[in-house]
Amino acid sequence: MTRLLILPLLALAACQANAPDNAANDAVAANQANAPVKDIETLPPDETVVEPENEETAEATGEAHIPDSMQGRWGLVPADCTSTKGDAKGLLTIDGDTLKFYESRAKLTKVVGNWPEKLKAEFAFTGEGQSWTRTETLSLTNSSNTLIREDEELAQPLRYARCK
Repeated sequence: MTRLLILPLLALAACQANAPDNAANDAVAANQANAPVKDIETLPPDETVVEPENEETAEATGEAHIPDSMQGRWGLVPADCTSTKGDAKGLLTIDGDTLKFYESRAKLTKVVGNWPEKLKAEFAFTGEGQSWTRTETLSLTNSSNTLIREDEELAQPLRYARCK
């Protein structure tokens, strides 16, 4: 009977002697995790994209130019894009330096911030015998098919759809 008890104990002792030390395995795994990977190429940061810390401290970038992706015809409602009677009051036409509305025009005077799909700039407006300046923010969304226009005078942002 004693032999029957000794045999399993010997087998258990043999397994324990061959089992790796868990603490040693953890240390090896940690060292491997912290080791630099030699097969992955790291690239320098992209210095062409400037993300603002906040919009008030964003620096002007480049010439006073509205990005090509924002240029074109934009309508507040679908009929603004298709009207042939000249009554498209929600139509906004954008070119390289001008915003054209139904009864006013805005000439770009200063770029405050220019980021991918977003422009914050000062514009000199004229219309209906008056002149004023205003800072406008133009943002593209929906695969560049929606333009959101914001300024301090608007109660809420205006959403324009790209005319086709």
